Amino acid sequence: VIGPNTAMDSACTTGLSSIDTAVNMLRCDNDLDAVIVGGSDHTADPIYLYWFQSLGALGTHSAPFDKNRDGFIMGEGAAAMIIEPLSKALARGAKIYSIIKGLGFVTMFDSDTSPDPEGIGARAVVRKALKNAQVDAEQINLVNAHATSTPCGDLTEFEAMSEITPGITMVSNKGQIGHTMAVSGIIETIYTIQSMRDSIVPGNANLKVPCGDTMSLPTQCTKLNVKYAIKNSFGFGGRNASLILERYDR
Repeated sequence: VIGPNTAMDSACTTGLSSIDTAVNMLRCDNDLDAVIVGGSDHTADPIYLYWFQSLGALGTHSAPFDKNRDGFIMGEGAAAMIIEPLSKALARGAKIYSIIKGLGFVTMFDSDTSPDPEGIGARAVVRKALKNAQVDAEQINLVNAHATSTPCGDLTEFEAMSEITPGITMVSNKGQIGHTMAVSGIIETIYTIQSMRDSIVPGNANLKVPCGDTMSLPTQCTKLNVKYAIKNSFGFGGRNASLILERYDR
């Protein structure tokens, strides 16, 4: 394997930032056949747990979008994917799972750790991703949310998506796996692609009392035909990232 390598560090948007970097590398360097994008994070460590606890971010259970959510549970993990131009994937007979249609990035700094209270950044980044992907909000079938189970973060995202994609099915994987921090964008993108492939969406674990009724928040695995999906990642420092995926049918 011969080619460049780099490392990204962009808080909880690191995963989507890495995917975006891979896409741009392939666009700029015709000598590259593919880019391997991977990540991991080691945060279930006493010093990190103490720091997040001091911020009031950790909770007693992970329940994204539940009215009684009180913070996230720390998770750990690793994931990797191969990104390559469609023409090269077809030429080598690759099994293609999904198409990256477009990404968006917006920084709306209001606090070191909390999202801007009006959700300006969340709304702006999703709209930017949709514009870059040339996909209409009405075409979206699934939103894979960043929702970490924190009181302010979940509500900000819920209200933003209720405005842009009202009534659409929305899930957060963090009820099952916790918050895997820097790698969460990659892990949850893979969950999204699997949902598109299998037409089955996992439920929002531990959700008992939804924070609203303007989005569909399943609590059990649900059959769903997903052609287009949004994956959101929001991070400290007002970072907002959004990815638009298309199921590959050909």
